[in-house]
Amino acid sequence: MDHVRVAAKISHEAGLFLVAQAMTTPDVVRGALYRELLSG
Repeated sequence: MDHVRVAAKISHEAGLFLVAQAMTTPDVVRGALYRELLSG
């Protein structure tokens, strides 16, 4: 149970970090990152 809570907390914080990064990242770089993520 604790492991699940810790994992959820980590993923939530990682999500917030990614959102913050996305807000401060130029569109060109963001587009390149999205293409990298989508291409796997």
